[in-house]
Amino acid sequence: MFNSYLKFWKNAFNYKDHTNLKDFWIPQLFHILLILIFLIMDYFNKGNKLFVLFNTVIIIYIAIVLVPTIFMMIRRYRDVGIPIYYLFILLIGSIILMVFPNTKLHYVGKLVHLINLWILTKPTKKSVNK
Repeated sequence: MFNSYLKFWKNAFNYKDHTNLKDFWIPQLFHILLILIFLIMDYFNKGNKLFVLFNTVIIIYIAIVLVPTIFMMIRRYRDVGIPIYYLFILLIGSIILMVFPNTKLHYVGKLVHLINLWILTKPTKKSVNK
């Protein structure tokens, strides 16, 4: 498990190699768990100075892992056999659509996120790894 997380950071700016499902999910689950821990700590510290600290830590952490995660997504798209420009269309489209809260467009943005997740979890094509 720890090796998958190390691979995430070793290949942070590598978009040419491959990333299997395990190496994709271990870092993602770690990031989600860490962010959830900080969100829970943030929730219980509303109204004091720690609230600002936890919010700042969450924002900094997300900013740090954003680029390596995009590079990992590029590798997964390549492993699945889908052109990477679809990733950018989906990411940009979902960001634009999520800007409209309390509208149907917001829900379309969530659907686009689910489509992206579905693509990222597809099995690797055997011909890609040759």
